[in-house]
Amino acid sequence: MSSLEARIPMTLRLPRRELSHGGVVRRAVERVVRPRRSDRARVSARFALSGDELRFARDLVSRNSHYWIYRCDQASSCGDFVVVDMSAPALTARRAYVLELKRDLELRPGGGEAGYQLRRAAEALDELARRDAVITLDGAHQRLAGARQVLLSFLKLRTCTR
Repeated sequence: MSSLEARIPMTLRLPRRELSHGGVVRRAVERVVRPRRSDRARVSARFALSGDELRFARDLVSRNSHYWIYRCDQASSCGDFVVVDMSAPALTARRAYVLELKRDLELRPGGGEAGYQLRRAAEALDELARRDAVITLDGAHQRLAGARQVLLSFLKLRTCTR
């Protein structure tokens, strides 16, 4: 494994204030991975957002400021996003959602047929617990697959009690 590969995380936080501007993935890659100029495009491509994924991320954080959203490395089979509900001050009370967006799909708890894309979800959660300390290793989490609007509706109804 090259030194660059070793620095590429499974998840990158997409700060709310940056999601409204273009280049959010590029800035996150530069901030966390710090690749050489010649590697930037290749690393950024691993975290690239489709139009539907970008709309999902923007819609989620614009309506729910208590959620932190992380983009998953698409080469890591750990979903499209990890969303952490930061409304609970205690780490142990925070809930994380590992999400796989699937067009025209009803909500599938556990991931349903998106199981392969979520097979390394536990490793992504472990990374967030160890690197960012926003959740605990044994904290509550849920794997979900579904269409953009279905997942937004589900998450809108979920909030930790303070």
